[in-house]
Amino acid sequence: MEYPDPNLAVLLPFRNTVTYPSISTMHRSPIRSAQRLSPLYHPSIDGSELCVRLWDIQQRNPDRYQMLIGNLAGSFPSFERLGVNIVADGHVGLYWHERGIEKPLLAGQLSDGALRFLWLLSILYHPDCPPVILLDEPESHFHPRMIQILVEAFRECNAWTQIVATTHSASTVRFVKPSELL
Repeated sequence: MEYPDPNLAVLLPFRNTVTYPSISTMHRSPIRSAQRLSPLYHPSIDGSELCVRLWDIQQRNPDRYQMLIGNLAGSFPSFERLGVNIVADGHVGLYWHERGIEKPLLAGQLSDGALRFLWLLSILYHPDCPPVILLDEPESHFHPRMIQILVEAFRECNAWTQIVATTHSASTVRFVKPSELL
């Protein structure tokens, strides 16, 4: 890509940057249902391929999938395991298992915070994670313990991507090292 103004050439390294706004987790949002198994390109901004992304991580990079599961276990005390399975007609569904609950919870039954957290982790741990990720207040709707785990996940994922996040949250800043803060 060539820019008419040579001063704008500094933007070239950011052409593969992906910016993620906050997603909708309302009752009928696409993130809350089983999703058709299809090729992944760039993550959608509505979470409509969350199940497919999780399936892809599980199949292509089991080590990263286990890191993602570890973050869930640290954030949700009753979390037991996450099932991502083909359900029917080429669709992938999410099954959240918790201790003390006989039947798994489906994506539509999860809290807004749990879905947002899972969506962020599915972006960070995906094998095709973009080289730069921009996040605006990623900690919205998260318990302080989840914020701490998210910041730790940022550090872990820094091995394969650069994450730039904005925040107004003192809780988030509390978990960031001075050298990581601008």
